[in-house]
Amino acid sequence: MDSKIENIMHQDSNGEITYNGHTFYILYPNSGKSIEELLGYTAILIHAVHSAFASFTIQRLRSYKDAKMYLKPIYFINPSIDSGGYINSLIDGSIFNVNQLNSIIPNIEEILIRTHQLKNTESATYEASIITKFLTLAYTRGRKQVDPIPYQFSGINYSYAGISCNFEHSEEQKVFSILDKAEKDGLIQGEFYDKTHYCNKCNHGALNYRSVCPKCSSSDSLTQDIVHHFPCGNVGPISDFQNEFDDNLNCPKCNKVLRHIGVDYDKPSVLHICRKCDHKFQDFDVKAKCLNCEFDNELEELIEKSIKRYTITNKGENATVFGYLPANREIEEIPGTIRYSLFSNLVSLEIERVRVVGSKNNLAMIYLHNTTELVTKIGEDRRRVLTKEVVNIIKKFLRPYDLITYKNPSLMVLTLYDISIENASLLLEEIVDLLKKLLTDNIKGYNVLIDSRIQPIDIHTTYKTQISELTVGFD
Repeated sequence: MDSKIENIMHQDSNGEITYNGHTFYILYPNSGKSIEELLGYTAILIHAVHSAFASFTIQRLRSYKDAKMYLKPIYFINPSIDSGGYINSLIDGSIFNVNQLNSIIPNIEEILIRTHQLKNTESATYEASIITKFLTLAYTRGRKQVDPIPYQFSGINYSYAGISCNFEHSEEQKVFSILDKAEKDGLIQGEFYDKTHYCNKCNHGALNYRSVCPKCSSSDSLTQDIVHHFPCGNVGPISDFQNEFDDNLNCPKCNKVLRHIGVDYDKPSVLHICRKCDHKFQDFDVKAKCLNCEFDNELEELIEKSIKRYTITNKGENATVFGYLPANREIEEIPGTIRYSLFSNLVSLEIERVRVVGSKNNLAMIYLHNTTELVTKIGEDRRRVLTKEVVNIIKKFLRPYDLITYKNPSLMVLTLYDISIENASLLLEEIVDLLKKLLTDNIKGYNVLIDSRIQPIDIHTTYKTQISELTVGFD
């Protein structure tokens, strides 16, 4: 090791390195550290001798929910082979040993500077959280353009840095809806790059184009030349002209020997014979068999999709730094709830009313952790259905004039009017217990974590202050 580096580098046996004011951790295949334990390091070095481990690990880190991880500088150390375009787009570079740390320090510090410029990485919806990941990863790496990268392990044939890693292989088609939403909101501008096709049944891109029998769709067939004998005009498959004694061709019609192609005979076409149904035909049908669901697609029924490269717009860059608020927020469209702005106004009016007539009113909040994990497990459509069920359950515990709103997809705020704080607390506990049971029964493997809080409405304090106190730590 270089003597100059030895003086300022400290490395322990666990893979931790301190160098030039930064802390690094070398992640080996047998490392016992959780992702949460890696958050405190300046940068991560993935020991990339085993390409499968390196590929899996970088995608897992970049898909993590916390910006402190998915924006962290991450490098391969001692890579065995070139990982390919998509995986390379997720790392910030490669070094071959710790002696080369000095070469990546400027890049690390540039990433840290750009990361510190971000004012907000919280998102109001699941789609917004993925778009935020996409934009912030590009911004902190100084990229204005994001290209689709051909990737053999992708379910849609192409991958996008910062987005594709957030989806399971079978769900990658959701990448397109995320990009379409970002483009519709003016955050990115798309430009045609390529066109590809997907299975009509499962939207997967792994297709095997096969020549098949037009009668039974089997791809098992025998192909023969068709022979045309000039002197007698006989036309038939070459097997009719062959004999079992020698290699000569004999016409079955006139018994003459066919000696010279182009003089005695020619081969104008071919004949295909299906080994499965014995059907004879000259032209194959072509079908695209999906390697994911095995559905045999007619070519005209394939889903055609234009693949785009994207440039981040000025609006997108501004949303990256200051936070992205999607247009037409879904959380305002849940039946049984009202928009947060309207909720605020109505509660403010209720505070004024209580000042005059007096009443025992309360504000409560319910916070569901791991909503990103929830959507990943069950999908966005099912989450909408589940959210409606949650609202319907809660409304059964409330009076008709009580209000429900979502401040963000994880945080619900509601009123419990005309009830003491003691009884309201018991009611809130009952609601939370029922919600935990609903989620546990409906989503296997999902760790249900719910926090709740309640406080009486104070007529001497503004609504804004009260809601801030109620939701502190969860907003």
